[in-house]
Amino acid sequence: MTAAARTALTLAAGIATLSVVACGSGGTSSHTAAQASQGITSPASQDSPSQTATPASQDHTSPANQGTPRQSPPVQTATPAGQGSTRPAAQPATPAATSTVPGHLTAVTVTSFQLTQGQPGWAAGEQREVAGSAWTFGPSGSFSWTTSDTADMAQDLLPVTGSYTASGGSITFHGTHTVTSSAGSRTVIVDGTVRQGGSGYQVAMRMTSSSGMGAVVDGQQFASANSAVNQSVIAARAS
Repeated sequence: MTAAARTALTLAAGIATLSVVACGSGGTSSHTAAQASQGITSPASQDSPSQTATPASQDHTSPANQGTPRQSPPVQTATPAGQGSTRPAAQPATPAATSTVPGHLTAVTVTSFQLTQGQPGWAAGEQREVAGSAWTFGPSGSFSWTTSDTADMAQDLLPVTGSYTASGGSITFHGTHTVTSSAGSRTVIVDGTVRQGGSGYQVAMRMTSSSGMGAVVDGQQFASANSAVNQSVIAARAS
């Protein structure tokens, strides 16, 4: 073959190769364009389906929120004001004993007598004074004591007056009488209590008798003082 013939064949082969390459690139481009026009995307561009977010208030994946439902504490019903507590009402205290004050008492018997101060020879006269006792209790709280034995008790010292109080079933009394003269003074004091017992009364009494005398003889002063105290218990009756 001549050189001209070989050159012609080489050119023909090159032209054929270029035609094949041009056809291949054109097909790919048209296929790609067709896919674009049909909305088909490559796998890489097809995102996975979106997951709907779980609402924040319904977090099913949090164990803390899936615990036992909280239960409200039971509501206590207030006690109606009118019904109050079931505790029994306080019972009223037992009334204290009241004193019955007699208007007048008279001694019946001396059940106990003791001379606690004074000369032993005075005891008999003191006891007679007590045995003749009489007590008077006025409605306004006034009190007086006297005795029927005026042989041993100077009459000018009677009655012995004072006051009394009544409380808790007993009567407490106190009285005094003083006589003063140029020769001196004499005083009688009685105090004690009265309680009712059975059909009568019991009187516990203390009596004090004192005297003080003074005189001046030939320019010289003389003085003397005496006292007697007795305690007694007397059964008495209202009169």
